[in-house]
Amino acid sequence: MTTTEAPRKTGASLQFIDDTFQIHRTYSFGTKALKDTFGDKVEPLSVPALFSENVLRRAWEMDCCVVLQHSHTEAGTPLTLRHLHDTRGNKDFLGGKFLYNTDWYKELPLFTEQTSRNGLFLKGRSLMPDSTGKTFVGESLIGADFAERLFDNEMPEQYGAAIEELRTGAERLEKLCGRDWQEGARQCVALAFSRFFRESPVEVLYRVLLAQKVNRERLFEKTYTRTNILSPDGCVVFVGSAGAHGARVNDWGPQAADGSLGFSFSCSGELEAVV
Repeated sequence: MTTTEAPRKTGASLQFIDDTFQIHRTYSFGTKALKDTFGDKVEPLSVPALFSENVLRRAWEMDCCVVLQHSHTEAGTPLTLRHLHDTRGNKDFLGGKFLYNTDWYKELPLFTEQTSRNGLFLKGRSLMPDSTGKTFVGESLIGADFAERLFDNEMPEQYGAAIEELRTGAERLEKLCGRDWQEGARQCVALAFSRFFRESPVEVLYRVLLAQKVNRERLFEKTYTRTNILSPDGCVVFVGSAGAHGARVNDWGPQAADGSLGFSFSCSGELEAVV
């Protein structure tokens, strides 16, 4: 793996993103998509230097989409899960419920306080097929391979170091999760890789709504993706099953493996956005 000291000085143009990702369905969710979905006017921004034309071409070929995230409404209200739930009356854009049952987490920060990180992100449109049926560490290693293919020789130093940390400690971390799953879970979500390449629950559901509104499609309808936060019990929070009955937010230990649970790639174009 080759790393670079700093990203390129300029990224691709917004027109390049439109030309590349708006073929057939819209795979680029920018200012217009945010206005249509959330009612907020967001100022256009330049493409981050990390998202060069070569990276974006590979992202398209690897079934990624471009998502502009924002953390607050135009009025300055935090765009939390509770805000999305309450302002829409818990309805999604396809005639169903937004969230299934919020009883266990309605008082937790993941519902009341956490917001999406700001900026332009590349995200996998679904779970990576080879990542299902694996542990937290196992699916993370699949995600690391994906990130290396995506960035190739334009991998920024911080991302490369996060991948190296994951690979170097993977065997130790797997054993720890088997011996002490709570401490193992804590260390899993604390990995730089988890911070750089996984989403929070509100970020997952933010783009679920975007895809419903813009493309009339349901993401994660029959699958779940692990996030980068813990529940009060020390389990890893995962999100999915976002059908007409509402998306489910649950938790499980890091050693849990299931055919419907896996890794969904997410990556910011601005390293400062994920620190």
